[in-house]
Amino acid sequence: MVFDVRAPYGDREVTLVINPNIQHYEEKAETPKEFEVRQVMVSQDTDETQTLSLSLDSNNEQIIDFQSAKYKVKLLNIGKENIQGQDFRNFEFFVEEQ
Repeated sequence: MVFDVRAPYGDREVTLVINPNIQHYEEKAETPKEFEVRQVMVSQDTDETQTLSLSLDSNNEQIIDFQSAKYKVKLLNIGKENIQGQDFRNFEFFVEEQ
């Protein structure tokens, strides 16, 4: 299973895309010296892609179908991580086969 966090997201909610088609991935992208890019990923939705809207306030878990099985995806936490003076959100999920 591939998880892709996409906009819209915020301090209390997140959009989670499950199983997009990964078309391009770079662990460390080449950029000019004044920029630093940690990862680059290009993906495209397919017929099997599922999009979930999860919130810490309500609707923090959903059941999805994946390869003939059901899974519960639960949003546990949305935090912030300071990397080189900038705050970036991080998302914690729990995934369990039903």
